[in-house]
Amino acid sequence: MGVVEAPEGTMFHHYETDAKGIITGVNVISPTQNNAAAMCMSVEKAAQSFVHKGEVTDDVLNMIQMAVRAYGPCDA
Repeated sequence: MGVVEAPEGTMFHHYETDAKGIITGVNVISPTQNNAAAMCMSVEKAAQSFVHKGEVTDDVLNMIQMAVRAYGPCDA
């Protein structure tokens, strides 16, 4: 079992092996999962700020996507 702090957040990982050392099970909780609630709140706030009258232009979409990219470039 291990915990690694990465720029995107904390990653937890757990491995199971058999008697020969062969991996038989893996459980990984990625920073994306840990950040999911905060990302959703940021996207909602960005959408409320930039979407007006239901119109979503490419520029508006890019601004909303910036809310996700703030949590980790691999997620966007």
